[in-house]
Amino acid sequence: TLEKVRDAGIKVCSGGIVGLGETVKDRAGLLLQLANLPTPPESVPINMLVKVKGTPLADNDDVDAFDFIRTIAVAR
Repeated sequence: TLEKVRDAGIKVCSGGIVGLGETVKDRAGLLLQLANLPTPPESVPINMLVKVKGTPLADNDDVDAFDFIRTIAVAR
């Protein structure tokens, strides 16, 4: 469990990558789950998918810059 990890002196980091095909509702759900943990993670990185030609996610829709900023704002 996360408490055992913390008891071992390890800091907890949990976040997400935006642009994997998730919905805005999916993003909100992730942030709600993290916010409702008994002890929140010490770090919550929110990153945007970097598409690479020839990979399975290369043709994913781009994430609107303002949607990405809103996700970060809500996470804060």
